Order: sequence, then structure tokens, then C-alpha cells
Amino acid sequence: PGGLYYSQKMGRLVGHESENEKCDLYRAEVRTDIASYWEQPHTIEGPILGKLRRYTPDREDRFADGRIEIVEVKDKFEADKDPDYTAKLSYFAEVYDRLGWSFRITTREEIFAPGSFEKSMSFCPSR
Repeated sequence: PGGLYYSQKMGRLVGHESENEKCDLYRAEVRTDIASYWEQPHTIEGPILGKLRRYTPDREDRFADGRIEIVEVKDKFEADKDPDYTAKLSYFAEVYDRLGWSFRITTREEIFAPGSFEKSMSFCPSR
């Protein structure tokens, strides 16, 4: 269930492809250390095991101190379940690291953890 919401921080409509993405976008919206963010900010390519692979991250956060973090939002992430996808994420995490950017995977469990903006996120479904 994707959709759009208006971001005060970005001054535009922001798209999401899932409830998890919407709620994590809202967390970026209210975090004061994040100056701006972009959903599906770019697509990169790289050779993984002899095959050209593409990756489009869910979000790019730009922090007030100049740091950049690439965020992948998952309902659940179990690296052993899909070794090919895990290898792809590891490869591109290394690319981002070489650019001086950080990379993280966030899951529904983290997004909806107690104390994680629960009062501000009343429009998000509960776990």
C-alpha cells in the first residue's frame, strides 16, 4: 500500500511503497538531526559475481553535520533467507562506504520499537 504525504521538511509530496517506508519516512521528517531526505534517490550498478546488478535504495538521509546515510527499509531482514540479495546489499554497502556514506537496513521491529516516536506516529499502524 503505497502513497504520498506532504513533507513540511522537504516542501513537497513524498512517496512511499509500504507502511513501513511511510512510518520510517515520518521518523526522518521529525528527526532534527536530519536536514533533508529523498526517497529512492538514485540507482547504481555494479558487477557482482560476474553479473551487472542494479540497486535503488529506499531513502537517502542528509544530516545537518553533512553526513549521508543510505537506508533500506524491510519488513523483516534475514540474511540467510536470500544470499543473493544479501550479497547485493553487502556489495553496495561497500560502495557507499568508499564514498564516505553510511548504509543501514531498518526493519519493522526497529521502526515500531517502544519509544520510537510513538506519539508522533499515531497515523502509523501498530505492530
